Amino acid sequence: MLKRIQLFPKEKKHPRKGEYYYQLHLGEIQKLPRPIPSRKLRRIVHIPSTLYKLLNAREINDLYHTSPLEDRMYQALKRNKIDPERQMYVCMDNQAYCLDFFLACEKASIDIECDGERYHNLPEALTRDRLRNNHLTSYGWHVLRFGSKEINENIEDCLNVIERTIQTLKGLKE
Repeated sequence: MLKRIQLFPKEKKHPRKGEYYYQLHLGEIQKLPRPIPSRKLRRIVHIPSTLYKLLNAREINDLYHTSPLEDRMYQALKRNKIDPERQMYVCMDNQAYCLDFFLACEKASIDIECDGERYHNLPEALTRDRLRNNHLTSYGWHVLRFGSKEINENIEDCLNVIERTIQTLKGLKE
């Protein structure tokens, strides 16, 4: 740890010149033992991940380190041979949404959301989620929302709903 003034000596008048900062020294970039392919070509700017996930990823969606609920849902989907795209951005009417999970089916697309109680039970979040659901639904999307209790206690019920929705929409696109 160094004071800011030690890291940036030319900024002597900076208001935080006396505050401590972390200075990191990185080694040489190392090549991964194998490439991490992406099933769908899409632009990804940043993926929050861990070293463990980086070293064990079989494809790009395995890298994401999001909420424990989303990780649990992702592992359950994969066990059931459902391969979603994670953190997929879609734009409608100049409104962008980041979907927890995206599935492309023959008849329509599915947005699967994992709602943690601490964040999604707030009144403003409930309103925002409802408006988002309505907007996506108006474009033919199917939005499936699962709360933390459902995911943690009845993940199989969640998977049954997802599988029925996929069947109703005539299966996943290849």
